[in-house]
Amino acid sequence: MKNELKTNNPEWGFYGTIRTALRDDNAKALEIWNAMVRKIKELCPKESDDEIRGLLDSRIGRHLADEVGVNQGMRRPSFIHAAINEMSEYELNTWWNSYRGCKRKDDNLKSVYLAALKHEATYYGGIDKICEAAGKKSSESNAWVWIEQHENNEPELKKMLRKIGYAI
Repeated sequence: MKNELKTNNPEWGFYGTIRTALRDDNAKALEIWNAMVRKIKELCPKESDDEIRGLLDSRIGRHLADEVGVNQGMRRPSFIHAAINEMSEYELNTWWNSYRGCKRKDDNLKSVYLAALKHEATYYGGIDKICEAAGKKSSESNAWVWIEQHENNEPELKKMLRKIGYAI
């Protein structure tokens, strides 16, 4: 497999953490590095190669490697690939924000807030929290209707996230 973007930090960062977890299997580490680069390019097409490399080569890149399975004992490449494939735009934006130390100026916060609510409702049992905060009877349809009705209203999305426990 062609190395789409070469790491400048083969000992640490995302690549080094993955390589170490895979017992110095450089071929597998390179395969996973390339998968992560492709995922970032898919979800964040405006990011330059230098920015992507900077993120992955940084301390944040090391933590991102931990997040996609290294620390959870999922040291098999198939598990790590699955975790990368499941990564959402919201999750990746969280890593970008950590890397940059503050919110990116070009973030479309409305889409980030909307993705967070959808993620909460889908994966974390947020249906009840969303309905309670909206003053609606708890049901999946009530939560999704609220989200759809407010998907273009950034202040309301932000307010809802605060009501259900997000610190934004």
